[in-house]
Amino acid sequence: MFTDVEKTMLHIDQKVMDEALRVGMGKAPIVRLPSLAAEEIEWVETNIPIAGLREYLLHNAFAKHCQLCAQNLYSVKQMIKYNNNDYFPGVTEEYLIIGSAPNGDSIAINKDGYNAIGFIGHETPKE
Repeated sequence: MFTDVEKTMLHIDQKVMDEALRVGMGKAPIVRLPSLAAEEIEWVETNIPIAGLREYLLHNAFAKHCQLCAQNLYSVKQMIKYNNNDYFPGVTEEYLIIGSAPNGDSIAINKDGYNAIGFIGHETPKE
């Protein structure tokens, strides 16, 4: 049984994620690591409340740097780096940064409900 909050969160399906990564990479193989480091696992468990995305990142131990999807889905190590308050001061309090677009904008999920995904402009992040 899902809570009201969980019902409105983004839904992540592993098969859809794998297919998006495969297509986005020009059908190149998906790069996965043997395992995540302990600090990466702890960060995911603490900072990714979206169950499907959390499980996908933990169970696939994926990508050293980033993996092309529709854009670039960051590795856990990069998510840790870009979700500290030094990267976009004040912005990471409201958004979870999960990747980047080819133009440098960040791909982010709102932390107020985790129910919307969009871009944060790299030149004007507070807008």
